[in-house]
This record gives sequence, C-alpha cells and structure tokens, in this order.
Amino acid sequence: AYDVQSVAAALLEKLLLVSESAPNYVRLKTLRERWGVDVECSCGEEYLRSLADQRFTGDMQRAAVTLLKDFRSGLLGRMCLEPPR
Repeated sequence: AYDVQSVAAALLEKLLLVSESAPNYVRLKTLRERWGVDVECSCGEEYLRSLADQRFTGDMQRAAVTLLKDFRSGLLGRMCLEPPR
C-alpha cells in the first residue's frame, strides 16, 4: 500500500519540473481543461489542495485518486516524466 496523496503530489511536482525544462513534453493546460483548475503553484500538494477544494468539495483523497487514475488511463494525454537529454 502507498499514500495516494503523496504519490499524486509527487507526480504533479515531477510534471511541473519537466514542464519548466521541456514544455512540449508536458501539457499542463490539459489539467486546466480537464478540471478547470489552473496550475499556478510550485508545489504538487498546493495544486492537489486547489483541485480538491474546487472540484471535490475539499476531499484530497478523492482528488488524488482521480488524478492518478486519469494519468494512468491516458485521459491527461501523453506526458513525459523525464525531460529529454
């Protein structure tokens, strides 16, 4: 078992990091299009909190599960977890 909220926050932080160095490899606007929540933070946990507050009545666990499920199933589009070298 693992802490879903920590994994979701870590995924978001990884996506933010890759987006900074290679914006074409991670489309952060997909997150806004999917849930209507802008990625205007520097921390995955902050975005997860905003997502939970705006879309899941403050339920961080549900927001984290949904984020991971959508990422795994490809609903967020193709995203790289490592920047190109």
